[in-house]
Amino acid sequence: MKVLVLGGCHVYGYGVKKNKGFVQQTLFSLSIHQSVDVTYFAPLKLSQANKLLESRPELFEESDLIIVQLGNYELSFQGKFKELIKVKTPLYEEGFPKSINEQFQPVNIDKLHQVLPIEEEKKKSNFWIELDFKLRLFTKLGISEVLYFFNKIPLLYHFNVEYSRFLRGLDGFQNKTVIVSPTPVIEKISNFLRVKGAQKVQELATEFGFDFIRPDSLLVNPQKEILPEGFHINEQFHYKLSQKLMSTIISLSALSLTSGLVDN
Repeated sequence: MKVLVLGGCHVYGYGVKKNKGFVQQTLFSLSIHQSVDVTYFAPLKLSQANKLLESRPELFEESDLIIVQLGNYELSFQGKFKELIKVKTPLYEEGFPKSINEQFQPVNIDKLHQVLPIEEEKKKSNFWIELDFKLRLFTKLGISEVLYFFNKIPLLYHFNVEYSRFLRGLDGFQNKTVIVSPTPVIEKISNFLRVKGAQKVQELATEFGFDFIRPDSLLVNPQKEILPEGFHINEQFHYKLSQKLMSTIISLSALSLTSGLVDN
């Protein structure tokens, strides 16, 4: 089986132990019953994915299974709140390999993999400072909802346009593609963007007839399922996501898999 994987750091298990990412766990289950040849394009921007789809269609045509998780980069925001209504792309590159801007060749994920601490030292908090922070955040989230309602958040607008373009380009591959929406995070503004993005992914996937997974719908306890740095899911959540991915793959009509694979 030839598998094509497109996405960001989550698809190669960044932050958790090697081979414990949700994609790697799923591919291991598949490999028990058949040989698996996987090609990764990661970390990958949504705009680069569109270029890849247009310039190298054979990658998609020749694959038996396509796993996609795009949008985590586009829906990350660490600028000043007032810039939310101005910027079209993330304001920072820190934390992203330089290759994200020129990703047109498959990668060896072992070279990208890195384990992050599962615990961090808890800092003492001042009640009044924390209360002030929460009140300000509550206000920002309220404003964000209003801006979203009036379609005044460029990051989300451009994400929607690029994702629609991508799924339109994937039309015809519905029977071998699983779409995974952006992953939730602790930071509230970025998470707001991710949730709204996930809603749009669900809407588009339904419109175009793709099987999809929403990680935010699987999240029960962010503090226990997201790593302390706040932007990457932990091993526990990767496992949960792998189970959902495996069951979704089984449902694809193009793959002759047995239900027993879910138990591995």
